[in-house]
Amino acid sequence: MKIFITSTGENLESMVDPKFGRCDYYIIYDTETKNFEAKGNPYKNGQSSVGISVAQLAINNNCPVAISGNYGPNAFQVLSEGKVKTYKAKDDMTIKEAVEACLKGELEEIKKPVSHEEAEKIFPRHHHHDE
Repeated sequence: MKIFITSTGENLESMVDPKFGRCDYYIIYDTETKNFEAKGNPYKNGQSSVGISVAQLAINNNCPVAISGNYGPNAFQVLSEGKVKTYKAKDDMTIKEAVEACLKGELEEIKKPVSHEEAEKIFPRHHHHDE
């Protein structure tokens, strides 16, 4: 199984990035081979729909599971429609810890996204309403 994880860096010791759509990097971890691939997020500085674009990356890479800190409403909807289960990493968790916790069933599965208002509080500098 492949797991899509938002990351602050390019290796398994990096921290899980709490931002889904505007994460610095994303890591695709293969639980069978224990190999992983890290890539910079090409949508990080996009004007709009970044969550949707990053969600599409998870779906296109055939990842049935995503791990991040927070999911915006649009990203969450796309992931749900793509049958990707969304899990919340605890603050200050490394990629490796998050993957292990997920495989042990210790991560909280997210059933609903943060609202636009909540997202505004969490990431005030990232949301632009005057586009």
